[in-house]
Amino acid sequence: MESKKKIEITDKDFQKEVLESKKPVLVMFWGSWCPVCKRAEPLIKEIAEEVKDKIEIRKMNIDRNPRTSVKYEVMGTPNFCVFKNGELVRREIGSRSKNQILKMFKDL
Repeated sequence: MESKKKIEITDKDFQKEVLESKKPVLVMFWGSWCPVCKRAEPLIKEIAEEVKDKIEIRKMNIDRNPRTSVKYEVMGTPNFCVFKNGELVRREIGSRSKNQILKMFKDL
């Protein structure tokens, strides 16, 4: 039986879950007040299931995790950030389709 890895992360586990990950990681920074973020939620879960062997997918609520949000200058939501080897390598802000999100990893 395969254990499901959590998608939602916090300031406390960002270092381990994102910066120390052996795989590239997509982090969707979101807000509970953001309607576009709510629409992206099922899409993120779907992508996470499809790419689980190659890419880690995580979500972070910016209101509950201000330290990381400020560090990475998250000004708008949803804010899709790709991290590889502990570095922020790509960022897209606003509504994105599944294909647009997946293209963020094309060069990695």
